[in-house]
Amino acid sequence: MCLSESLGMADLSARLARAQRSVQSLPDGGRLAIAVETIAPDGGRTHLHRLQLLRILVEEWNAGFALDLTARADARWEAEAAAQIVGRRLEIIRVHTSMLDRGTSYFEIHRRTLRACADLGFAGTVSLTPTTPWWLSWHSATVRADLTANYEVVSRMLTERRTLHSEQNRMSFH
Repeated sequence: MCLSESLGMADLSARLARAQRSVQSLPDGGRLAIAVETIAPDGGRTHLHRLQLLRILVEEWNAGFALDLTARADARWEAEAAAQIVGRRLEIIRVHTSMLDRGTSYFEIHRRTLRACADLGFAGTVSLTPTTPWWLSWHSATVRADLTANYEVVSRMLTERRTLHSEQNRMSFH
C-alpha cells in the first residue's frame, strides 16, 4: 500500500482497514506493508512527524513499512532519523537500480537510507526494480546484467555495514 502525503488520518485509517481485509483474504495470509517515499514535501522535520504518526498506525494494525527508493528523493529527507523511526517494522526496501548511478540527484539520499537501514540490522526483503521493463524480451540481457550488478552493490553495502557493526560490538565487549 503506497500512501499519498495529502491523506488525512480518517482517510488513512479507512484505507488501512480495506487493505488489511484484502491481505487477510489472501490464501497464504500475507502481510500489509505501507510504502513510504523518500520525500519531505513540507521541508523541515514534518516528514519525520508524519512517519511517527504512521508508525503508531502500523503498530496498531500489526503491519510493516516499506521504503520506496524507486523514484523521487528529496535532499531534505533525513535518512538516518527516518530509519530510526520505522525501525524494526521495516520489512521491505524497494530499490530502483538506476538509484545506484552516482550521476542521479537522489543517489546520496538513497545510499544514506540503505546504510542507515543496514546500521539498524535490516534483515528484510530488498526488491530491485530494473531500469528496463522485464517484459521487453529484446532487453532481457540488459535487464539481467543491470539486476545482477545492482544486486551485488546492494548486497555489498548491507554486508559491509553488518560486518562493521558486528566488529564494533565484539570490540566493545573486550
